[in-house]
Amino acid sequence: MSYSFVIPFRERLGEEEPTHPSLWDTSLQFIDTHPQYRIPQNQSLVNFITQGSKHGGWNLCHFLPGAIEVLDLRFYKSPAYQEFFIAIDEAGGFFYAGWGPEHVRSIGSTLLLPRSAVKWWHEIGVREAGLAYCPSDLETGKARADCICRLEENFERSSKSCLAEFFDL
Repeated sequence: MSYSFVIPFRERLGEEEPTHPSLWDTSLQFIDTHPQYRIPQNQSLVNFITQGSKHGGWNLCHFLPGAIEVLDLRFYKSPAYQEFFIAIDEAGGFFYAGWGPEHVRSIGSTLLLPRSAVKWWHEIGVREAGLAYCPSDLETGKARADCICRLEENFERSSKSCLAEFFDL
């Protein structure tokens, strides 16, 4: 099945401490036991969440879609994601380890989707929950004229942003 922009996002937030260490191991166990869902390395997003890891594989970054989410539900209803979610749920991490939906969706999406199915919404500015993102011209890095914001507050420039990993793929 072909998807177009299954999981769009604005920021990628990096956690400072491994809040869900067992989630990554559980996710890898799923992929190891379900090789039919493995994405070819040259199309994969795995480097997106493992690059520069200091915590045993997962670099603790995850998609932060924010208040607006536009998702292709065909993916989330697909056998691959349904089986992934069931395996994650049966591991008990939602209840016992406090795994959050954004972490599970981020890891599931990066393991089961090609890079082409993820869209960075660089053209949408937002300020919420203490984070700000200012749309900028991708070539010059300057703020767009139709958006009022202060570039020095731009989350993209923060050390907690994981956006650089997206561009390094």
